[in-house]
Amino acid sequence: MQLMFKVGQGISTVFDKDYGTERAFRLYREKDLLNTLETLGLSLIEPESPQDLGGLLYFTDTKASDHCVFFVRKVWTIPSLKDPSSVVNMVGEQRTGTRLLLKSKIGAIRITDDRLEGMDCIVIDAYLMEKADLWNCEKVLVSDLTNGYHYETCVVEGERLSGVCETRGTTTRLSTAGNLVEIMSFNIINEPVAPRIISVDEHNRFLEYL
Repeated sequence: MQLMFKVGQGISTVFDKDYGTERAFRLYREKDLLNTLETLGLSLIEPESPQDLGGLLYFTDTKASDHCVFFVRKVWTIPSLKDPSSVVNMVGEQRTGTRLLLKSKIGAIRITDDRLEGMDCIVIDAYLMEKADLWNCEKVLVSDLTNGYHYETCVVEGERLSGVCETRGTTTRLSTAGNLVEIMSFNIINEPVAPRIISVDEHNRFLEYL
């Protein structure tokens, strides 16, 4: 990984001839940044030969401000099989990475109408969207239980407590009135969170959380 920054302390204001205006830059000290990177598990890569890039490189650009480039790498600790705790720790660290997890789901809701006109979307009873923690115009994955199609679109709030579940635009080619569908939304998070899953009755009225 290569990092470039302006060297110094505080804020520097210089005239940028490329943009014809003054620009403000925050300045950093090399030692401070190296200490911060070390806490993140990154170490400086020294050049193996004079021809190689690495270490700290300094240069001055047309904005009359010194620059510095870091070349750093992530240091990974290989767990020892003789020490089971090290393997557990490694697994624990991996679990902290961000993942795409299910956030919301409306199960087995029936399409009440399909209208070719209008933008591509699926219109859902606003009350059901609230129960499932779905926002207006949020991206969703629709799974049609009747024909097996899966597709992405966005949800739009419909009349509250009406039980509406209506496809519009080209989504009408994938799910038509009478089909049963499941509507799912996902979120990128760094720890497990229980999804909001709801069920509805034959009239698309809220039944319970699952």
